Amino acid sequence: MANRKLMTRMLIGAVVGGLTALSDSSVRAYAKDKLNQVKLGATICMREPSASIGLARQAFRDFADNVDKQAGNVMNAVEQIEGTVASITSSGRQEPPRIEAVK
Repeated sequence: MANRKLMTRMLIGAVVGGLTALSDSSVRAYAKDKLNQVKLGATICMREPSASIGLARQAFRDFADNVDKQAGNVMNAVEQIEGTVASITSSGRQEPPRIEAVK
């Protein structure tokens, strides 16, 4: 019951917020332009589904390549951190030199 009330109130808030935002003419023009762009994209997808699938496939490949590249960058950073920590801890095991007071 509480879940339904939450969802209902979120939906009402979204509708009220959207209507309030559309009170500005520049926002209405922007929303209309974006809606027209979405409609044009949907029309192109419906007319040429094979081209749309090819573009989606290429976008997925680009995304996968980017994830792979970033994973490599993360691994390099982790290795550098491990090397730095190892060098600090190995040098920290030796006793530091003592400074003696001069008389």
